[in-house]
Amino acid sequence: MSNKTTFGILFIGFGIIWLLNNFGIINSPSFGNWISILLVASGTWKLVASQFKSIISSTILIVLGVVSGLLQLNIIQWSDINKALLPIIVILCGVALLSRNIKKS
Repeated sequence: MSNKTTFGILFIGFGIIWLLNNFGIINSPSFGNWISILLVASGTWKLVASQFKSIISSTILIVLGVVSGLLQLNIIQWSDINKALLPIIVILCGVALLSRNIKKS
């Protein structure tokens, strides 16, 4: 099984558990504590395993993990994220487009 398949299955599983936990269907209080660590660790592992070629997706995982941790520690609030989310998504899309063009050249 390839790394992409393994990561895909893991992320689908974590996403389902996270979603069910958020809606109160299952009660997993410790899951929220682990999600930030798992995201940062998987982003770092992906970055190192790809020999720093998979920068965009690895960075997204690491940033999601850091933001999740900051939210859990109440250092930032959801309102702060909502103000910055769309501009950050637009910036990341632009970076992704530029990095694809650089790789093709």
